[in-house]
Amino acid sequence: MLNQTQQTAANVQTIEQTIEDQQQQERETVFNSEHQFYACPYSWNLQGFYFHGQEDYGSKLKRAQAVDPSGDFEHEVEFIDGDADLWSLSGQSLSVYFEQLEDWEALSDEEKAIVKHLAQNQGLSLPEALERLEYVQWQHGSTKDAAYDWAKFCFSLDGVALQYFDCEAFARDCVLNGEWTELYLGQGEYLTIINEHNH
Repeated sequence: MLNQTQQTAANVQTIEQTIEDQQQQERETVFNSEHQFYACPYSWNLQGFYFHGQEDYGSKLKRAQAVDPSGDFEHEVEFIDGDADLWSLSGQSLSVYFEQLEDWEALSDEEKAIVKHLAQNQGLSLPEALERLEYVQWQHGSTKDAAYDWAKFCFSLDGVALQYFDCEAFARDCVLNGEWTELYLGQGEYLTIINEHNH
């Protein structure tokens, strides 16, 4: 029969094992999720936590604050896995990341490239860039491709006139004038924004 000291030690060990099992289960839940983050405390003697969403973050933050003598649990949120572009565009803001996630995931690759361009080159926040997107006129292909299309369909050139139209020079002028912008999508694919400062 266990004495009181042994029973207390056994109870503590059981509690510690239960906590460890719970933490392991929580880590597995996070690592099986599409979006993974880690709350890294600034204080070396506090334990951080992994999380996969805002609700998960909120509940675990309350637990962490409860064991922090200051009650604050000051920390930095580290991105582990998910949409790296969205995390960057959100300004590494957890609330913005999850608030804009649904709208962001609904975009095509071309639309995401345009939103990134608007945010990074026109100083727009992610919500502002997403709102501005619907006013952007663009087409697939390089600026040279766009110049050819303009010559053919807007200037109504064909035959010899179209053959001798200097697409490269026209495209270069449009870029230098700030009217067009060419974005590289990868794998040899481009798109051209044709109303850069009119949206």
